[in-house]
Amino acid sequence: MDQRDRFARTVTSLLEAQLDDSRWPAASALLDDACDIWGNHLAVIHPVSGGDPEMVFGRLYKRGEPDEELERRYTDDYLAIDERMPRFFAMSDGALNHVKVMFTPEELATSPTYNEFLVPSGGENAVTVRMAGPGGLHILMSLVRGGGDPSSWTADQVQMIQRLLPHIRHFVRVRQAMVNAGMSAVHTAADAFGAKEIGVVFLDARGRIVGLNDYARARLRAGDGLMDRRGYLTTSHASDGPRLAKLLASTLRRPVSETAGGTVPVRRRGRPPLTLHISPLAAHSDDIFAATGAFAGMALIVDPLDKPRVNPIRLADALDLTPAQARIAAALASGDNVRSIAAMSHRSEAVVRWHLKQIMARLRLHGQTDLVRLVLTTPGIYEG
Repeated sequence: MDQRDRFARTVTSLLEAQLDDSRWPAASALLDDACDIWGNHLAVIHPVSGGDPEMVFGRLYKRGEPDEELERRYTDDYLAIDERMPRFFAMSDGALNHVKVMFTPEELATSPTYNEFLVPSGGENAVTVRMAGPGGLHILMSLVRGGGDPSSWTADQVQMIQRLLPHIRHFVRVRQAMVNAGMSAVHTAADAFGAKEIGVVFLDARGRIVGLNDYARARLRAGDGLMDRRGYLTTSHASDGPRLAKLLASTLRRPVSETAGGTVPVRRRGRPPLTLHISPLAAHSDDIFAATGAFAGMALIVDPLDKPRVNPIRLADALDLTPAQARIAAALASGDNVRSIAAMSHRSEAVVRWHLKQIMARLRLHGQTDLVRLVLTTPGIYEG
């Protein structure tokens, strides 16, 4: 299989994993194969002013196999003291750096993160990249080559990584939107179409609407932000229209492997903007929507004001949490962050983080996204 085929297969797998979290191991393995590496660590980090960074999402895989113990060790023991963190956040979006240049010469000799974690795990020969994520978050990725020689990286490997980065960024944005909307359990475009928590619009190659769920239909009928204009998806605010039209054209009129899709805000009257995620559809055998060939792309409509309301008492019973832990987990699942939870509960941010660490240990989780996913897929815990 040549590099063009490896790239196309990886892109298709990332598109499938946007909807179905269980497909990430396969996508991760294909990414390793395409880049000729032996592992990758994908993380979403919230930088906290004056405090330790928060791991919102973290996945460490080697050729498609998770290394949960290594991931736990980094999150628990090294994230807070990792000298690279402020340097990661200052990196140019999409720029690749070898891990060794992220440490000073003195730190290479003395840093626990480098000497106790990276070197024993083979991470001393990795390239790292930062990408802007949703809502002020940072997407950080390390791609591990193996061996200690930075010169072992080839131009072909670097080029492949750079080509895949826009697809990885869009994968993270869509997955975060799905998790925040309580849609961790969908597996195909057909499943997403039946969801009540997010708008789903299917489009053909010309951008015509060929299917939309009830949530999306209500949004388009309201005409506040998004509209159906003679069968085409458009915006009610004139200045947003050209940007949406350009994204639709670039996403729908190219082969799947040649477009990463994208995300645009859509303004409304007196309320926060909607977020619109546009993705090409990759046909696979168990998805009756994509497999028809009539559906070139999918638009997900996300309203930041629509958050699932979790009952903390029911959550405490379901997950065997203390009342305080359940209130924090419920707030996190409803879209709040550590700072806002601390303000609402009249606690310090340090106390909230301590509770989160206890919750993670109790439930054997590795990041806030894992906790949100667990909460939102636990039956019987919602208000009403």
